[in-house]
Amino acid sequence: MEKDDISGVRRKRRSDRQKLRLLYLAKVMLRETDRDHRLTLREIQERLAKYDITADRKTLYDDFRVLSEFRLEGMGGVFRPFDIRERREDNTTRYYNDLTPCKRDAGKDSLQELKTGWGEQRTLQPFLTEPELHLLVDAVGSSRFISRKKSQVLIAKLGALTSRYRAEQLWRDIHVTSRVKSMNESLYAQVDALSLAMRNNCQVEVTYMWWTIDKKLVPRGGNPLRLSPWSLVWGDGCYYLVAHDVKDNMLKNYRVDKIANVKVLDDTKREGRELYEQCGIVTYAQHSFGMFTGKRETVKLRLKNQFAGVLFDRFGTDIFIHPVDQYHCEATIRDIVISRQFYAWLVGLGKGVRLLSPEWAVQEMWEYLSEILRWYDA
Repeated sequence: MEKDDISGVRRKRRSDRQKLRLLYLAKVMLRETDRDHRLTLREIQERLAKYDITADRKTLYDDFRVLSEFRLEGMGGVFRPFDIRERREDNTTRYYNDLTPCKRDAGKDSLQELKTGWGEQRTLQPFLTEPELHLLVDAVGSSRFISRKKSQVLIAKLGALTSRYRAEQLWRDIHVTSRVKSMNESLYAQVDALSLAMRNNCQVEVTYMWWTIDKKLVPRGGNPLRLSPWSLVWGDGCYYLVAHDVKDNMLKNYRVDKIANVKVLDDTKREGRELYEQCGIVTYAQHSFGMFTGKRETVKLRLKNQFAGVLFDRFGTDIFIHPVDQYHCEATIRDIVISRQFYAWLVGLGKGVRLLSPEWAVQEMWEYLSEILRWYDA
């Protein structure tokens, strides 16, 4: 190759690299800076040079402005991934990406070049703040239905959304490694297939698994199941599929981490829409216990006053409650899914709460407790 051709190739390569300048600058400011870790312009230039990218001071100021003006629009509003700020310390100006959730005033951290139009920006929300990331990491780490391996991958991806210093702190703050985690590594594939079926209004065929005493997940009797998937619901630390059982013509809940071999039946249409719309999915998980299915009823409870908070924590403050005497009150709660798990929840509250109605549920609970007592007497 001629010398002029080689020079031309090199010039083109440098030109191509320069086109990536803004992306690599975004990477440097996101991963290498935060409120406690700032860089001078020279240090930023040195980091860009590692990617074979050059930028003078004026170019960097212009790029800071462009990054800070970038917006992401979502369902919750408008968000800014970058807010490049400056701080002068010891006669040296340093720069950083600030994602604090508070509104800012124009002070010593404001870039002169970015003053124009910032009045509006102060009302915008940062893309992800450190407390928000911390909550997400904790949720992933404590989730039972996500396997340990998948949790580590997800947490690593979340850590890439903040500075490496904050990411290291997030890892150090995780204290959920002893929690029982799902062993289903194909969870993502199952969720993806179920979501596809719901989008396309199709039924699915699945294999439902259960544990044996030798610690193996095996297909449960009656497989495969034919279901009409309607919703994915988080409840009691697990992920559930709310689906219409075609065979039994009723809504049932299925642990997603125990679902395998999801097959989308493209030539079918979902059934059970009326049942699903009647269930009121917003309060469905809140009024279910252990996500067990059962008859939905309005229940009346008598409780000691100090147990009112237990009901508010479980069902919210929209329930009807009124005093009976100085020490007791009665509560009426609609759409409770009555199951043995509901009775077990009441038993756990001891003599602080008593079921008053419906009468058939009171009788069923008495029979349930009697059955348990006979088991222990045997």
